[in-house]
Amino acid sequence: MGDFNAKVGDERQEDVVGPNGIGTVNERGRSGSTEDCPLCRCISTSSTVNCENLGLLEIPTEKSTLEKAIVLNLNYNQIREIRSGAFADMKFLLELKLIGNGIRTIEIGAFKESDLPQLEYLSLESNELESIESETFSNMPRLYLINLSGNRITHISQDAFKGLTKLSKVHLYHNSLTSVAWVIG
Repeated sequence: MGDFNAKVGDERQEDVVGPNGIGTVNERGRSGSTEDCPLCRCISTSSTVNCENLGLLEIPTEKSTLEKAIVLNLNYNQIREIRSGAFADMKFLLELKLIGNGIRTIEIGAFKESDLPQLEYLSLESNELESIESETFSNMPRLYLINLSGNRITHISQDAFKGLTKLSKVHLYHNSLTSVAWVIG
């Protein structure tokens, strides 16, 4: 089985053999993986990688699986920080879901065109973000929707959405914004 570099919470997993090869089953009985998708569940016909609710502590880095993904679901894990380079080589990714992780920090450069040139939809809903800094989402020409609802955002820097020429929707429901002084595009 290939290297899979993702930290998982204190959940025990065991190897099993199934129709698609060797995989894992976690304590909750959820099917984990096959040789092509070491930890998450992959739907190869639609290029969807589903890593929902697996107790992940960081973004997975399994290149052979993730570099082909079109949809990546990382909802309801325990990812607290998104580091620069976390999405390197995800050239085909159109949709990225990071709902309900408790994310507090997004490093500058974590979301950039060179890593995610095709990204159109990004959901960071129901996390613990308090501010969006300058160029957090820099020069992503195809991104049209960002969902930041249900965070604790009080401040958005003026250049937070710089270079997002197709951005048409920013969902900010259920935040604590006191003023908005940013420009899209």
